[in-house]
Amino acid sequence: MKITRLVWYAGGPLTFSGGGERLLLEGLRHFEFMGIQAALFTDGSALAPGHLFDGRYSPRTLITQRSPGPQRILRKVPTLRHALRLWEDAGAIAAFRPDYVIANSPGAAVSLLRMKLMGRLRGIPFACLIHGSLFQFSADREKYALVFRPYFRRVREDDPVYLATIPPRAPPATVWTQLKLELHVLAQWIAVKRAAVVFVLTQKNRREIELFYRHQNVRVAHGAFPRELLRYRPVTGLRTPERLSGKRVIFSLCRLEEKKRVDIIIRAFAMLVERAPDVALVIGGTGPDRERLQALAGELRISQSVVFPGFVPDGELYDYYLSADLFTSADIADFDLTTFVALALGRKAVVSSQHEFDPELGDLRQVFRAEPSPEPLAAAFEAALAAGDPCDAETRAKLLAGYTWETYFETLKRVMEHSARPRTARR
Repeated sequence: MKITRLVWYAGGPLTFSGGGERLLLEGLRHFEFMGIQAALFTDGSALAPGHLFDGRYSPRTLITQRSPGPQRILRKVPTLRHALRLWEDAGAIAAFRPDYVIANSPGAAVSLLRMKLMGRLRGIPFACLIHGSLFQFSADREKYALVFRPYFRRVREDDPVYLATIPPRAPPATVWTQLKLELHVLAQWIAVKRAAVVFVLTQKNRREIELFYRHQNVRVAHGAFPRELLRYRPVTGLRTPERLSGKRVIFSLCRLEEKKRVDIIIRAFAMLVERAPDVALVIGGTGPDRERLQALAGELRISQSVVFPGFVPDGELYDYYLSADLFTSADIADFDLTTFVALALGRKAVVSSQHEFDPELGDLRQVFRAEPSPEPLAAAFEAALAAGDPCDAETRAKLLAGYTWETYFETLKRVMEHSARPRTARR
């Protein structure tokens, strides 16, 4: 089946400039380049482009026409009001006449399945994206649900990081809270099972989804940067703070929250400074953990060597990478977009041993993996800074060709077209 019209269903508003949002917006743009009319559906309202990545993206957005009369009548009956909103949202999607829909998460897949059961999107196949593991968030209770229980222990014990960060049992909860959780997770399980294909970013993610959801069509595909980035040249020099003058710079870029483990990076950097005082750490990004991380740098007496520039605009993003000698990420994840941007720009990267890389990427001579704790990470910083030059630009371009947005979205298109029934069979 040839896809000519596609809807990317996010299920809720896009309010943060993160990796998942970058992937979604790049996808809409690249599908348009392929000749597919692609549209975004969030919560039925317009996207404010200026709120994401400096307004770099302006996708086609589907808008739901709400019915004010019934909304007022049903405002005291949340379940009915929600059903009405789904009915209206399904109408907005159906009016676009998509050949295929991409659910941006299991939660979005649940809403799509409900729309299909209402009869409004019947016959339109959908794919589901699952960007990571439930085990990446220690506070997420979904992983403890009954439907996942047969494989919980196996997945937890298969990863040293999960074993160290994920309790073997769920925190106590009331019967009502637990019942709501079980029903919520069961709905997601059914919805993901009904997806024509599930896309994940790593082989480890694939194994988990095959176990947890018993899905027979889970595909690994990954993209992180535009192909043109492999030929990028810096526009400006960004080592403007005087305290970076003459220093070897380590750069980190992420949302400043507990999952990203920036505190481990700071503690590792403090150990490095004792042995190599000519280093500096630049921590880009914003988030709820910023004040705690700044206080930690003060406690370790390294504030003069640590810079928090805040949000990094898209127009300066690549130059930030190139102004550094080394990139680092300790995120609890198997795949990290920012790391692959650094590799594409020829920068060495020190990352958690949890991060997954295809074996042939060892020829880049750019990746240094370490256990995500201060001492191993500090040793990896030192080794990476002392290491020789990475491979040449031509070899790097060949090795990283499979990680471009172009390759990623071409793969999604090809797999979706092969996983759907012909259009005539769905009428």
